[in-house]
Amino acid sequence: MAEKQVVLGAAAPAGRTDFAVLADAARTAERGRFDFFLAEGVTAANALAGFTDRVGLAATLDTTSAEPYDVARRLASLDHLSGGRAAWNSVAPGDERAAEFVDTARTLWDSWAEGVVTVDRDAGRFVSDPTAGAFYHRGRHFDIGGRFTVPRSPQAQPVVIVSGDGPEARDLAARHGDVIIAPLGTFEAGRAFYDDLARRTVEAGRPAVNPRSLQKVPS
Repeated sequence: MAEKQVVLGAAAPAGRTDFAVLADAARTAERGRFDFFLAEGVTAANALAGFTDRVGLAATLDTTSAEPYDVARRLASLDHLSGGRAAWNSVAPGDERAAEFVDTARTLWDSWAEGVVTVDRDAGRFVSDPTAGAFYHRGRHFDIGGRFTVPRSPQAQPVVIVSGDGPEARDLAARHGDVIIAPLGTFEAGRAFYDDLARRTVEAGRPAVNPRSLQKVPS
């Protein structure tokens, strides 16, 4: 089967915060076979997990005022609650701190290996590896260590979405993004964007897979 060439995303109606409207919009996106529904925060995405079955749930969380541990924990919990449908719309300036922020979150998600949760009641054990969740990250902007308290989620790592079309956003997407949302108005602009992102992805040391440039689709 050929690789899917178009990824469709629907956004929550602008200015509407009442949950009934959000739930209806998310269910409509699911019926329309959209790939993900973009909510404004993790609280809304968590609630929508109980009203949907298949559509991806993307929560917007910025990296400017938040901390990696908190963001990683919230998204891992969303991935558990939704059965592996969590995505992170990382609103960031795309600078060096933003890149390290995402890298730190990935370190936390990777701190739980697959299959270590055993829940052996007779032996009184929850995990087969007592070091599960232990992590340490030391960088220019973040120096943290300890134990990540959310076990490995169904996806292991939620999908990382990068929003933006500037050079910094492209660099962040090339290094860490699984999806990028960019407002591209013409085919020529899309082709140039595709070629540029492909080059940046290879330069970032990632496999030369087909990057997907997206335009946010309103619900």
